[in-house]
Amino acid sequence: PYLALNAADCVELQVEEGATIELLIAGLTIRVPVSIRPDLPKGVAGLPAGLPGLQGIQLPVWSGVKRI
Repeated sequence: PYLALNAADCVELQVEEGATIELLIAGLTIRVPVSIRPDLPKGVAGLPAGLPGLQGIQLPVWSGVKRI
């Protein structure tokens, strides 16, 4: 699993491609690497559906993102 982010959001969060970040989703804490996706609008994050470690997450959902 990974979290896809726009390059501008990565600059704002001070994270680079491959950096591990923490997602807070519906009471769950998940650590995933960052994948830069220039096609995503600023302020939107993407999670791939159905990958191991991401089952049971109902999308779309508001989430917090934290650099670790």
